[in-house]
Amino acid sequence: MKITTENMTEESILELSNTVRERILNTKSEYPEIKGTAYYISNNGNDDNDGTSPETAWATLNNFEKNPLKYGDAVLFERGGIYRGYHYGCSGVTYSAYGEGPKPRLVGATENAATLNWSKTENENIYLCEKKFPKPIGIATFNNETQIGVSKMLGVDELKNDLDFFSDYKSGEFFLYCSKGNPAEVFFDIELGGSQPIFDNYQYNHDIIFDNIEVSHGASHGFCGASLSNITISNCVFRYIGGGLLPTIEDQHIRYGNGVEFWESCHKIEVKNCYFTEIYDTALTFQFKGYTPDKDIEMFDVYFHDNLMEN
Repeated sequence: MKITTENMTEESILELSNTVRERILNTKSEYPEIKGTAYYISNNGNDDNDGTSPETAWATLNNFEKNPLKYGDAVLFERGGIYRGYHYGCSGVTYSAYGEGPKPRLVGATENAATLNWSKTENENIYLCEKKFPKPIGIATFNNETQIGVSKMLGVDELKNDLDFFSDYKSGEFFLYCSKGNPAEVFFDIELGGSQPIFDNYQYNHDIIFDNIEVSHGASHGFCGASLSNITISNCVFRYIGGGLLPTIEDQHIRYGNGVEFWESCHKIEVKNCYFTEIYDTALTFQFKGYTPDKDIEMFDVYFHDNLMEN
């Protein structure tokens, strides 16, 4: 049934949004029968297992470096888990969830930065993180997103208020203004998203199902790729995405980051029943002619439907 907001009140629109959000958050996993091997990833797993059952799940995706995925395989993340880092999709593979509880979370922040060491600088209330970040940080949240950082572009001297931060793309250093003391002592959770897609795809990837996964805390795109075909993204959540520096021209201080982005000649694309919130730029977008300026770019059979976009 097609729903239109014409003649709806603000109250009824908010009520509809709440209904749609709850539907998306509580959707069961939906994907065709797995014809290849299903691999299970769990926070309770062990990379010395074989990864082919919930009882023998792997803990990380590291094993795929020596056991490459094949067409028809699946990667299933246990619900309720947090899986950190940045990932590349493979053609013909289904990525989804198993078990009970909230959707599994792919988190771009590679660790909880509250567990790292921070040192006080010569500037009052400004702290330096011990870790150097290879990709500039564009998004910072604190204590389960109850507080949000504010990115400053030009240097440490711009940090004047609590949770102002500066990520130096040249040195990899990250500075934070924190008047209450050492950030590791003030906060139990600090998530720092770098300027890199959380789920990236090699050019010409095809036949991918990405279902029932939450993607968060990456300062580039949540899901992206060029010249992709036959891609289905369903029942997913994209939140706290974007705000990083556009690669190769960081010195121009151009920030970017979309929930889902496709570029170049993409076709047979469907994004349905997904929830987008706290996105720096756009929730869903097609853009950029690409790296083949002399070639015509065609995008067709693209369907975005039944999605909820906020903030």
